[in-house]
Amino acid sequence: MKKAIREGTFGRMFGSVAEIRPELNRVEDRMTRLREQTANFEVLEEYRAFAREAADARRRIKAIGHELVQARQTIEHLRRVSEVERPPEYAALDRIYKAAGVELPGVVLRRFDDVKTFQLSVVENRKAHLTEQVAETQARIAALEAEMESLDLMQSKIMQVLAGKGALDDFTRMGEELAALEMQATLLKEKLRNAEILEGKKNQAQIERLTLHERLQADHRQREDVLRAAMRRIDAAIADLYDDRRGNLIVDATNKGPEFRINIQGDGNRGGIDHMEIFCFDLMLYQAAQERFDGGPGFLIHDSHLFDGVDPRQVRSALLLGKSVIDGLGGQYIVTLNSETLPLLSLDAETADDILTPRLSDNEAGGLFGIRFELK
Repeated sequence: MKKAIREGTFGRMFGSVAEIRPELNRVEDRMTRLREQTANFEVLEEYRAFAREAADARRRIKAIGHELVQARQTIEHLRRVSEVERPPEYAALDRIYKAAGVELPGVVLRRFDDVKTFQLSVVENRKAHLTEQVAETQARIAALEAEMESLDLMQSKIMQVLAGKGALDDFTRMGEELAALEMQATLLKEKLRNAEILEGKKNQAQIERLTLHERLQADHRQREDVLRAAMRRIDAAIADLYDDRRGNLIVDATNKGPEFRINIQGDGNRGGIDHMEIFCFDLMLYQAAQERFDGGPGFLIHDSHLFDGVDPRQVRSALLLGKSVIDGLGGQYIVTLNSETLPLLSLDAETADDILTPRLSDNEAGGLFGIRFELK
């Protein structure tokens, strides 16, 4: 179930409780606010016209603000220009000529006086013009401020009229949004319910696993004699196979069930040692089955793959041990080996009668247990 949810097999119907709950809270809060808005909503037929007037007023007020800034900057500039307006200093020019030893004739001096009078009149006219511009700009500022005040008052009245009211399409849109939110809330509630069930099942499964683990530990304690006997048989088999190594049968009670493993100490060919661990375990199982089930299966079979990578001396020891144990219990130990392996094992003459002539071969005269299959 958890894998199917991760891979999206169930679509959007599942998620974690911690992730779904805040999302559901946000949707429900939005639904509450929207319900309050729709409950207090009043449809106004002239809403669009009023809204346009209010928008136009806002734009005009903004434009007036820019014009007022420009007008005030203009007045400041005109006043600075008016303060620096003055006629040229012709007296200084007369002093320069005298310092140079040049005596200006009277007609030139009279000409200077005429020019001075003319420049003075120009300056006066310039100041009068600047003063007139300042006055016009101030009047423009006053008119703009009055217009802004009027627009602001009109906008305030329009907003009072529009307060709590709206157009019919706005009301319809709010209803559609509320319906969509209700569907989303329903889906989220279903997801939350599924998530709570799933997490509850998960917690229950964990409790059951822990209970099973405790029961398994108790079962191991109750069957301590059986486990001890299995461990002794494993120890005996390892002692017969190795002179310099020890090993243990470890039976661990895990929350996934009993775990069996054999650990033979020492370095070297770990592949061969692993195979001998399997051999010892099989031998122990046969002995336990023979004891528990009144003779057991009566035979133990090993394929040649069990001895792949095992030192020939260990293979010889394993074969003799298997024969000794199984024969001692009235059973039969059967091993399939390649014919070229037998000379490497240096088996005693006592086992010569135990070696059967191969009845399975890959040549043209061969067959399976004496039966030949003709291919057509």
